[in-house]
Amino acid sequence: MEVVNKALVQKERGWRKNNLFSHQHLCPVSMERMKEEGKNLQELRQMWEIKANDLAMKDKFSKTKLLDNLLAKTEPLSELKVALKNKLITEMLSKGIIPSLPQEDTYDDVADIAPTEVEVVEISDEEEEDMKDAEKDGREKEEAERGEV
Repeated sequence: MEVVNKALVQKERGWRKNNLFSHQHLCPVSMERMKEEGKNLQELRQMWEIKANDLAMKDKFSKTKLLDNLLAKTEPLSELKVALKNKLITEMLSKGIIPSLPQEDTYDDVADIAPTEVEVVEISDEEEEDMKDAEKDGREKEEAERGEV
């Protein structure tokens, strides 16, 4: 390794011993230019973030639209379309997005048809108690079977 004499270097560059090292000689790029480049870099990063958010929103919108189209179909879907629908729903639920479900038909345009005959059956209190007991016995039997299995 070579030892460099500071005075020799200054003499070769035409500097006098009394001259101070100026910032301009030490840094070939001016501070103003660096600040400009820093601003440009910051602006570029901001634009990239906006573009990335825009692309993410477009992707989310297209997937939502595709899912809406699949849910709106009335005819049976092929296996591929069912798999795609399930994948989209799972993906949206995992991201906390609740997919919009198709509107149910309220049948507002269909006239209500009142029943013409209604058979009313009256039971006594004893029959009602018997029905409750039978229902209770059935539940107890089911619970016992579950416990044995």
